[in-house]
Amino acid sequence: MYQNPKTIPTETKEHLAKRIQKKKDELKKIYNSPRDIFTTEKLKKWGAVQVVKLFLGIPVVPGR
Repeated sequence: MYQNPKTIPTETKEHLAKRIQKKKDELKKIYNSPRDIFTTEKLKKWGAVQVVKLFLGIPVVPGR
């Protein structure tokens, strides 16, 4: 890529297009099956973080 600087813009465009498409696919997946997001492992981690925040005096509810 660095040996041929003229190809940098097209390569970055392709990379950015791939990232955008990946995010679109992830959003479609979340929209089609929202229950798959909340796994027990993620909920356990979230709960542990909330308990630690409670002990440290940080508000548990975000935005307060």
